[in-house]
Amino acid sequence: MSLDLKEHPMASNQTLTALSSSSYVTKTSSIGMSRGMRWWEKSTKVNMSEIHSANHLVDSLLNAGDRLVVLDFYSPGCGGCKSLHPKICQLAESNPNVMFLKVNQEELRTMCHGLNVHVLPFFKFYRRAEGKLCSFSCTIATVS
Repeated sequence: MSLDLKEHPMASNQTLTALSSSSYVTKTSSIGMSRGMRWWEKSTKVNMSEIHSANHLVDSLLNAGDRLVVLDFYSPGCGGCKSLHPKICQLAESNPNVMFLKVNQEELRTMCHGLNVHVLPFFKFYRRAEGKLCSFSCTIATVS
């Protein structure tokens, strides 16, 4: 089965260029964290999942149906991302119909750059019928 992303209402030319480029390769990196659960893995809810590649992101957006999708761009070394994580988990728990997709900027740096994610934490909201609804950066003080 083949997906033609160009015909998908969520697929803007900029998004397709960023996600479909052959230069987007998933890179696995070791950042020297302990074997225990890392902060971005703690307290995650069933409607939260980690994105591991550009193809995984495209598939997740296409499979979301009409659900609201929140892309949460973070970095393991980002203090603001770490402090905001419990609030994101709270939002996910209180909004079970919303899909939260977490994108590790360190592992998917090239894809994030192509999606114009230059500051962290950063969020993009999508819904199939409307495509990208908005994007913004914030801190824990902004959402408290």
